[in-house]
Amino acid sequence: MKKICIVGAGPVGCYLAYLLAQKGYNIEIFEEHKVIGMPFQCTGLLTSSLEKIIPVKKEFLVNRINDVCVKAGNQKISFSWTEVIKYLIAIAALVGFSWFIIYLIGKTTNASELEWTRAVYLLSGVEAVAFAAAGFIFGREVNRQRAEKAEQRASKSELENIESLKR
Repeated sequence: MKKICIVGAGPVGCYLAYLLAQKGYNIEIFEEHKVIGMPFQCTGLLTSSLEKIIPVKKEFLVNRINDVCVKAGNQKISFSWTEVIKYLIAIAALVGFSWFIIYLIGKTTNASELEWTRAVYLLSGVEAVAFAAAGFIFGREVNRQRAEKAEQRASKSELENIESLKR
């Protein structure tokens, strides 16, 4: 039988333990306080949509979350909300660029030389924005992978140097 450890004996931790125990799992709950439920507090994530249903007094909110980090084994994913918004803007720029090209192709098929020159000029400006967006999305990942490989090579080289000094 699998043993599941739950950290925190608050309302969510206890409810989760209850649900998992009903399914036959062996549950162990860890709590930092000596008495469950004391001091009385409620911690958790509140979305802004909750405020539409239940008024939440500002003095009850200790802080707002701007960053998220999820860890599972050796894997770690972290991001901030401002980063997510930047990605969405970059994606919107790329989609807009694609639609703009389709529009220009349809508009300039029977265009005069002046209209064609204006379209090319306009396209070059929009293209610069789209490539900046693509660079933000894809270049960042490429540079991160390069940096990780460089760190691995540096660590390997450092270990080799240590080994050679021991000899």
